[in-house]
Amino acid sequence: MKKYTVFLLILFFFGCATMGNFIRPENRWGDLPGFIYGKMTAKKYNNVWKIFNDQKLDFYCDSQKNTVEIYSNDFIYRNGITFTNESRLELIKNISKYFEWEALAIKENVTLEKEVGQIRTPTAWKSNNSDKWYHGEANIIIKFFSQNTKRHQLLINFSEAHATENYYITNKIDEIYFDKAEVEELNKLLSIENIKSGIEKQKAKASTEMKFK
Repeated sequence: MKKYTVFLLILFFFGCATMGNFIRPENRWGDLPGFIYGKMTAKKYNNVWKIFNDQKLDFYCDSQKNTVEIYSNDFIYRNGITFTNESRLELIKNISKYFEWEALAIKENVTLEKEVGQIRTPTAWKSNNSDKWYHGEANIIIKFFSQNTKRHQLLINFSEAHATENYYITNKIDEIYFDKAEVEELNKLLSIENIKSGIEKQKAKASTEMKFK
């Protein structure tokens, strides 16, 4: 009897954990698997040459999981970070704070370097010459960063992630800088209106492709 009770408890807790990751069909953004719905270019800083270089970002949506994934490339890795609906909204909240501080810094003619917030997110990476992905978690640190009294950036920094497949395999994504116009573009790409517009475009594309069979 005791073994049977323990077995039922295990099933109960496993079911709770599974349900925690389950999104009811009526609450999903859609029924499409992951697809790319947007791209933008931000900046990364080259410490050797002391200059900013372009950092291209790809935005993927998984409408069945209500997630947004942002991918970038560095010299070694293809990196991805995943935002749930909740963490996406948290990032938008931090972006709103950036706009508030940017307007105030311009008005007061001051510079500021200050953390806006932190978000814990899943992350994934693979070598540029490999198809094997590693998975972990990282803290995303969002900062307000002034280059001068007229140029105020949003800076996203990442903590080191340890692979769940092997703790000793680690990765730290390069920090990403956004000027104000790029923050506005980021904010638009993260909006639910833009995401749902991308879903509708993808559905129309899939419907058209189905006709050519």
